[in-house]
Amino acid sequence: MDTMRGAVFTLVLAWPVAAIGGTRPVPDACTGAVNRNLVSFIGANMSSYQGNGEAHLDNVMVCGTATRPSFSQHSSARTHHGGHQVLSLTAPTEDGRSLLVEIVTNDELDGKVTAQTGDAVFAYGQAYIPSPNEHRPGDVHFAAGIHDTHCATHQGADDGWVVVARTRYPPNSCPVR
Repeated sequence: MDTMRGAVFTLVLAWPVAAIGGTRPVPDACTGAVNRNLVSFIGANMSSYQGNGEAHLDNVMVCGTATRPSFSQHSSARTHHGGHQVLSLTAPTEDGRSLLVEIVTNDELDGKVTAQTGDAVFAYGQAYIPSPNEHRPGDVHFAAGIHDTHCATHQGADDGWVVVARTRYPPNSCPVR
């Protein structure tokens, strides 16, 4: 019995450490199954989202094809510090549709992530639903976005990443915590 208590105690002590800084591997191919959690998140939040609150979910993956060259977004009260890059992609769903999704990276934490039209893109980070009033250049509105694609900065988040045309960002492994 003491061995069992010791094992449970060790597991409980290790849990918070394991919950910070984990990650997921990059899939071999982009399929609707890769985007399943994002599609579920969108479905669970779109009908009740009024544009004043925020819907976020840690540890969500997305993949797709860049629809245009990435563009810079300067720091603001909403984006916090540092420059950001915005990648626009179409993400396939399991039912054969596709969604327009944005990936927002942080130049300081991810490195400057750029994409060209047609690039394969995979990302892992925190999903969010943009405000219905938020439109990007060209009056584009995204169904969802992924940000925090860098080493974990808050409890409950895995280390994020972005892969564009087989180049991974951030380029270095995250420190073990």
